[in-house]
Amino acid sequence: MNPDFHRVPNYLLDLPDDIQSIIYKAVFANTLKDIAISNHKSLYDFYELLCKSKLHFNMYGGISGGFSVNDIYLHRKYYTRPDSSLAKIKYIEYSITYFIKRFRYCKTVLEDFAPIIYDDDNVERINYKLQRKNSGIYKALYKDKNSLRIFIDKNKLLCRADLEKTIILGYELFYYSFKLIDILKLNPDDYHEDIVGLYSWMANHNYLGGYDIVSDKHGDSGVSVRLES
Repeated sequence: MNPDFHRVPNYLLDLPDDIQSIIYKAVFANTLKDIAISNHKSLYDFYELLCKSKLHFNMYGGISGGFSVNDIYLHRKYYTRPDSSLAKIKYIEYSITYFIKRFRYCKTVLEDFAPIIYDDDNVERINYKLQRKNSGIYKALYKDKNSLRIFIDKNKLLCRADLEKTIILGYELFYYSFKLIDILKLNPDDYHEDIVGLYSWMANHNYLGGYDIVSDKHGDSGVSVRLES
């Protein structure tokens, strides 16, 4: 190494501050573009959400075996690889096995209450990030007695990190909706404690057993999620 290397002057620092500012902005702007193109931001968001989520992963991206949050970085190419087929996904559906007696009542209460969670600023929950993380979720639906569904704006899911991040956020949305409906006593007609049962079921079934990308009879592409206890 040249012994005079450390004595080479940095002419950039000799430039006026306003010129330096322009140069640095140009450099960092290009860096941010590179991050966006490679979906690294989605990977960072996915890691952050998974660390805090109530939903735990038994597997990652269909690859069987144990899952460690720290393994996300090792599999970053898989998670950040662009996948145009994911942009066609319209909904994510969660199967439930808890039987409720007052389905219509629970459906109405949940669908009226869930949108409130979108703007929740309580830092103890991660749902306040639904909009800020651009998950694309725009509606929650109690589809039938055996499934819950969230709908996603088109072209919001660009890679597996986006998809699995949205799976987490959808689970959290339903989990905290049922929990708050119970805590706030928004269920005066719930004589059979159906809301309590649904919340308890989701609290116990907080492992992602896997998911499949499917097409329904209308030709819409969706994701079928399996939750396990």
